[in-house]
Amino acid sequence: MRLQIAHAQPPLVNPPPLAPDGLPWPPGYFDREPRVSLEESIKVHGIRPSRYWKGFPVYTAEDCQKPNYKSPYPSESETK
Repeated sequence: MRLQIAHAQPPLVNPPPLAPDGLPWPPGYFDREPRVSLEESIKVHGIRPSRYWKGFPVYTAEDCQKPNYKSPYPSESETK
């Protein structure tokens, strides 16, 4: 039996200090390749994510209570 150990991608050596919107990058954004970019996340949900986990944006309960937060409903074809 042979075990394989997954290695995390190395973080960017010198990431830019600020995100395109002029604010600091969310924690975890550079831990691995983002599966959803910061720009796309803001476009879909209306606000910045609190952090990133395994390349996905994370929103807290407090984030979801903000008036600008949007949670899109899946289309009917996605739910079948």
